[in-house]
Amino acid sequence: MVRNALLAPVAIVKRARPTVLAGRLAPPSAGAAARSSSVWSAVIRGEPTPRRSIHEIVVIDGAARLIRSRAARLWQRRAMAQLLNGRPMRPLAGEMALECLIWWKRRFGDLDDALLVEVLERAAVIANGEQIRERHVVSALDPDDARLVVRLARIGGAR
Repeated sequence: MVRNALLAPVAIVKRARPTVLAGRLAPPSAGAAARSSSVWSAVIRGEPTPRRSIHEIVVIDGAARLIRSRAARLWQRRAMAQLLNGRPMRPLAGEMALECLIWWKRRFGDLDDALLVEVLERAAVIANGEQIRERHVVSALDPDDARLVVRLARIGGAR
């Protein structure tokens, strides 16, 4: 459990090695996303930007600043274009669990899930990034088809 002074507690579950059944990636068995039916899901084609490549340091007016890298901005644009046609009529509200199944092309990277939550918020899939209370991230290799499967499920009896 991670606790931030400004935000409510957030449960983060990350698995480096997923369960593989008959050559296919099995979804995680724990968490609200697996226990209840998903409210919304989408597939984002292409390899996401790994955490180590998200930021760049630039010097502006003599001061060093941390900005999003070009690769991260390009991935966000491509993801937005794919999500805009499949988003719900209204942004989802209430406490949600986020489940990410990531297939990398070449290597196992570490996805910065804040980048994904920002894309979901900008695409009007969720109302606010703070409503994500559980995050489940599973990684695997697929050299032929890099993609990210995103599922959102309500936590508890929230409507």
